[in-house]
Amino acid sequence: MITEDKLSFIQKSLDMGEYDVVVKECATLFEVALKRIFNEAIISLPFNDRIDIQEVEKKIGKNNKGVQEFTFGELVGLFRESKLLAKWAKHSSRDLGLLNSLDFSSIVNLRNHVTHSGIECNRFEAELVYNYLRNMLATLGLADLNSSGITLAKKNYSIEESENHLEKDLDKESDKDSDKYKKIFKYLPERGLLVNPADGSRNVSFKVETINKIFDIIYNEISVLADEDAAQNIFKKAGYDGGKKFGGVMNQKWELEQETPSMNEKFIKWCEFDSDVGLGKFTSSLDVDEETGEIEGNIIISENFLNDEHCKKNSPKTCSFIKGYCEGVIEELLGGLDIEVVCQKENCPKHNAFKKKCIYQIQERRG
Repeated sequence: MITEDKLSFIQKSLDMGEYDVVVKECATLFEVALKRIFNEAIISLPFNDRIDIQEVEKKIGKNNKGVQEFTFGELVGLFRESKLLAKWAKHSSRDLGLLNSLDFSSIVNLRNHVTHSGIECNRFEAELVYNYLRNMLATLGLADLNSSGITLAKKNYSIEESENHLEKDLDKESDKDSDKYKKIFKYLPERGLLVNPADGSRNVSFKVETINKIFDIIYNEISVLADEDAAQNIFKKAGYDGGKKFGGVMNQKWELEQETPSMNEKFIKWCEFDSDVGLGKFTSSLDVDEETGEIEGNIIISENFLNDEHCKKNSPKTCSFIKGYCEGVIEELLGGLDIEVVCQKENCPKHNAFKKKCIYQIQERRG
């Protein structure tokens, strides 16, 4: 069953020390469960309670979106302001138990820090969030806790068919997850080509060790013929020119779409695309004020291909390539705004073996 599979995956991630994954996956299941409770409550609660809940939904959604489009934080705000859980518990005569003391806001903050700020959580935090999720599902009658782990409960529920509804929602989430692991390249054996179906472009596949070795040799030779500053400048320019080219292609593609994405949406789409091609996992916390043109936030790269474990010891300062690349893409997406990519060296995996993410602060270049 999908619920059991999802929880098993979270448990395995916890055992393997993937604490950030645990928090993110738990947050996804919290969202699914909260949306399901909302939908059931709108059908089954007394009229006045339903009106109160819908008024809060309108307020948080600013009359522009409904609960199905809410973020995790907005969902938590909805439940807190409308006292939805308490209303549902009273109507269904269910004892909420530990749910009465569950601090969803802390979980939202932790998830946001992990997802948007690149802050790594520890085992204690991951276990706490996971146990909150398990207890919530058990209290709501969606799962049983037992010595061997979690299995779906086999009993009647106060919310009619809640298990079936949750299963369908989790099936949808699982389908989305499975898409992430599908091979994205189309191989044309008769021509020896790899094609990315996302944009129809031809690609070439190298082992990470190979591409890093190529970079190292070129960098070292330039350093000998000129100096290390020249090597870094050349690598940055190579990345920058490649980034501008790619950003231009993306802009042309979006110009042909019925609705042009906002600037912040463009950054998210760019990160999603480059996360699919092996450079690493790109995440954007960038925020652009389209009225003033001001930009702030970070680009975070988990498992940057330039920081591969096999290459880290001997790899020179080729990071200027990826910094230049990000600078080129962002400037092109911004329509030419001169920006600067600043590495947060205290979090650099090349300087600290315990750090796993490259965090680049994006700011407008001054002077």
